Amino acid sequence: MKSKWINRVLSGVLVISLLATTPVYARGTDGTSGDGTAKTSPLAKYFDESQLNPDYVEWEENGKQGAMPVYQDFSYLTKSYARLGAMQNALLPEEYDLRDYGKVEPVLDQNPLGICWAIAANSAAASPLMEQFPQTSFSPIHTTWFTFRGPEEEESRPVEDPYMAGGNDANAVAAMAAWKGPVFEERAPLNPQNQQNPEESLRYAADYHLQDAYYMPNGNYFDSDWGLDVYIDTAIIKQMLMNNMSITIHYYSSGMSDYYNEETSAWYNSEPVSTDHAVLIAGWDDNYPKENFLEGKQPEHDGAWLIRNSWGADWGDDGYFWLSYEDKSITTGPAYLLEEADNYTKNYQYDTAGWSYSVATDAEQLTRSTAANIFTAASDEQLEAVSFYTTDAGTEYSISVYTGVEEGQPESGRLALQNQTGTEPYAGYHTIELKEPVSLKAGERFSIVVTWENPEFESPLPIEWCPVPNEEYVPEHLGNGGESYVLSDGQWLDVAGNAGDFYISNVCIKGFTNLLPESGEAVPTVRFSEMEGPVENNTFLSLDAEGADEIWVSVDGRKAFRLTDTGVVLDNLLDDGSETTVSAYAVKDGKKGNTVTKTYTKAVAQLTDFAVRFEGGTKHLETDGLTEETIYFPIEAEMVQVMAQSGDTIYVNGMELNSSDWSHDILLRPGQTTQVAVQVEKEGKTTSTYQMNLYRSMLTYDYEAETIGYDESAYRVKDNQGNVIPSGGSISSLISTEEEIKLTVEPLAGGSSLTEYIPKRRTVSTINIDYANEQTVDPFSDVYAYSVNPDMSDATRCENGKNIPVTPGVDLYIQRQATNADFASTIYHLTVPSRPSAPKMEAAEVTETSVTLKEIEGAVYSNGGDWQESPVFTGLTPGKTYKFQSYLLATDQTFYSNIGAIEITLPIPQVNPSDYSFEVKYVDGEGNPVPGGGTITFDQAGAYSREDIPIPYEYMEIIPAHPDEDWLYPTSLVWSDGKWTVTNPVVEIMVEPKATVNIIFKTPDGNVLEDLGYTEYFDSIGGGIETVTAPEGYEFIEGNTYEVDITRDEDGRLVAEPAEAAFIVKAIGGVTPSKPAEPQNGDTQSPGTGDNSNYNLWVALMVASAGVISIVLITGCRKKKVIE
Repeated sequence: MKSKWINRVLSGVLVISLLATTPVYARGTDGTSGDGTAKTSPLAKYFDESQLNPDYVEWEENGKQGAMPVYQDFSYLTKSYARLGAMQNALLPEEYDLRDYGKVEPVLDQNPLGICWAIAANSAAASPLMEQFPQTSFSPIHTTWFTFRGPEEEESRPVEDPYMAGGNDANAVAAMAAWKGPVFEERAPLNPQNQQNPEESLRYAADYHLQDAYYMPNGNYFDSDWGLDVYIDTAIIKQMLMNNMSITIHYYSSGMSDYYNEETSAWYNSEPVSTDHAVLIAGWDDNYPKENFLEGKQPEHDGAWLIRNSWGADWGDDGYFWLSYEDKSITTGPAYLLEEADNYTKNYQYDTAGWSYSVATDAEQLTRSTAANIFTAASDEQLEAVSFYTTDAGTEYSISVYTGVEEGQPESGRLALQNQTGTEPYAGYHTIELKEPVSLKAGERFSIVVTWENPEFESPLPIEWCPVPNEEYVPEHLGNGGESYVLSDGQWLDVAGNAGDFYISNVCIKGFTNLLPESGEAVPTVRFSEMEGPVENNTFLSLDAEGADEIWVSVDGRKAFRLTDTGVVLDNLLDDGSETTVSAYAVKDGKKGNTVTKTYTKAVAQLTDFAVRFEGGTKHLETDGLTEETIYFPIEAEMVQVMAQSGDTIYVNGMELNSSDWSHDILLRPGQTTQVAVQVEKEGKTTSTYQMNLYRSMLTYDYEAETIGYDESAYRVKDNQGNVIPSGGSISSLISTEEEIKLTVEPLAGGSSLTEYIPKRRTVSTINIDYANEQTVDPFSDVYAYSVNPDMSDATRCENGKNIPVTPGVDLYIQRQATNADFASTIYHLTVPSRPSAPKMEAAEVTETSVTLKEIEGAVYSNGGDWQESPVFTGLTPGKTYKFQSYLLATDQTFYSNIGAIEITLPIPQVNPSDYSFEVKYVDGEGNPVPGGGTITFDQAGAYSREDIPIPYEYMEIIPAHPDEDWLYPTSLVWSDGKWTVTNPVVEIMVEPKATVNIIFKTPDGNVLEDLGYTEYFDSIGGGIETVTAPEGYEFIEGNTYEVDITRDEDGRLVAEPAEAAFIVKAIGGVTPSKPAEPQNGDTQSPGTGDNSNYNLWVALMVASAGVISIVLITGCRKKKVIE
């Protein structure tokens, strides 16, 4: 960043260029932490997000649509002022109107621009000057453009269209404090229908310098600590108004039909909603009846502010309305105090964006902070004043100045000014003149050290910051280090660095200088009590130079004299406009200071507004330069009234008229001119006289049919080409939107011709679309109609005070219908763009419980619930399929888009099957338990086949006649309801005993070979010859077969006949015979819990058994036995 000084012209002093810019030698860092990323500000730990303006948070969450609110939540100021009871005045009148004193500008029309904030701020800044300069009018266009356009401005507040972005009081204060305005209206004119940008050379132009901006109580709210509603302290604002300082105020202006009583021009909103419109307080009435507000929606008490709007004089009560004290949406802005632009020649500053936020700097002293800015003098100068913001009402401050300081060490060098202290009753921006100017040498570093101590608010340090897109971002043009410092724990630390989503660039401290006098020593500069220009004759001009030994004065070039009084009397000011010049300089320690010269003329009593009202409307005249004007009225204007506004005494046709009051009725005759003389006077001022010629037409117009009417027996009417227009003839082709068309009326009886004019055809002002609400930005009266057809066929009459609904992709045609005083307007073609296509959605990351979509700028997202700004969805159910949706939010130029969608199935978590098992139970046909059973562990996810479940070898499974899927697969390990689940944790197997035949072996002598016998099992009805194998080492003496018959007994059990079969065997060769192998212990029992050592063999045997069962089912004659 660069330090700036703005050079101005001092009478009798060297003229320097308008703007000079040089590097700040004190920069010691590039704002990074060494790895290219932004370093963290030491103030980051004190960043209190609770102080962020809720309107700003909402604005950011909603896609940054509309005007950006201020970062800081200033609602605490209402409580601060209420607690301190600042500026209470029991003598305040019950009503007051700045118009009565000529202290408010005429009503402007901003349509279609979004610059209400700049209009209100510039009018508030002009208000204190209007007593001396009645025609003061500043340019809102200059403020708007240079608030948002420029390297620093675009880094701090990036917007697409400055004139439609909206703004706030903090923007206006920052611009004026940086000497970016205010400038007179004619230097950057307001022309809403064809607005031109100001010249770049005007960036640091200022016709006056902002000295102070007093932030007022900020709004009505409910205080949880006090347990009651806290309302704006109206006495503070009223006192400001009586001191000729108008105040800006903001309120929620949408939904006009819900809050606005058109008949009484009264507005009241009981809901605490965000503001969207800035206007100007021009007065008050404590007794304004609450009944004047909408029926059923009235405040609790009487009382309202008189508000000057910026929607043109044909809205409301001649452009004004009443806003209830109790409106829950209102917040107030600052009062402005300006001085002449030659009070200082340079402005040393870093914070061109101004007070963005407030922080603390010491955890032990949250209401106290000390900070400093280090600058480098561009030439030999003297520091005469310092400015800064205070964040609370009643803040105490202390100022010290050091010269010859070292880089990064604000308190090094020479202490040139020590602890100049004071108290500021109002929060806001303040310029403090130093008790002694400080001498600065070219190239010398100097520091301005300020200590703030707040009564209560725990963030005393005003800082400049900007929002950042990411943590690596370092501003290129705003301060990024080596400029502003804060004293923390006895150490000076550079404030530059990140703090959350923002980058802190600077502390808000400025220094103001003038050139060092020729003596080379700092000497106080003389201050004049009156600005240069028109003043009343016999005005006492006070001269002061604090700290000087004496002041020398010269009037009109005469010999200078030592001032023995506190000033001089300007008693030779003449009506001819001749000038009186006063020059003065101070002397201290024998050293002469700079000479200041100002020129004065005699003030002129004059109008600030003039209007004529008739049945068909009101006509306002530009009063600057006005002396005589001819005003044409239609024949319907039989009676008119005039209104004149001035801070001086007004006479209309010799009768006194109070400022801003309407006169008595003035009769106008057809075809005749009525003269109205207006005189404005005040003692000490030159009297002004205005001649108003009011001509009433003798022609009649059918405004709907667009024809002319007159008495053809007495007159003949011709157009500007000499063509005769008959009475009743059409004049459509003659009506112009540019000017009133001249007609010549010739009396048939002879005599002078009369001049008449065909009224202009109105045009519909530019209409803008409120894309978010899909309607026009502005509401319309019921004199308007709209249609989707270019010829206005099938037109719909507007509902009074309602906005026109807009359908994406369908153009509208809007026309002001003919009235009894106006022709129908031209037809306005409103081009309505289509709704943007749906955004393409893609997944950036998918986990078992979350989905992160690829972020789409300006979009919101949903998965069936509320819409959210974040593309991240958590807490989801694994395995579930979700439908995600997204659309682009509406912007200042586009509707919200069509909705895009994408379906995403979340993955299922990996499973270890051995962690899951099911229990097997065996039962007989009657459900009685059968010995055996146990636990089987899954070896894979999915269905578990019944074939894989072993059956005790003594039993066989009872198979249904028609086995279904559930029987074949009795249980499964599946993902269900967000978790792995065993569908059937207990599987019951219905079994029945098999039929058995005991095989017995005997020796020839009849002895039973006990160890060699075994049992054969049969699992189906049938019979046949069974062959037996001799035990090893034996051979049969007789046969080795037996016949068996398998049946079911009366209980349904399988039985074998015979139940026993004996065979005679003998040993072979004396070898000891061995018993045929029987199943091992592990094979003769069902699986037991925790014992699966022979599971694979057991399963294999069961599979084999299952195969036998299937054969038995088919043949009905096979047997099943268990052998090794």
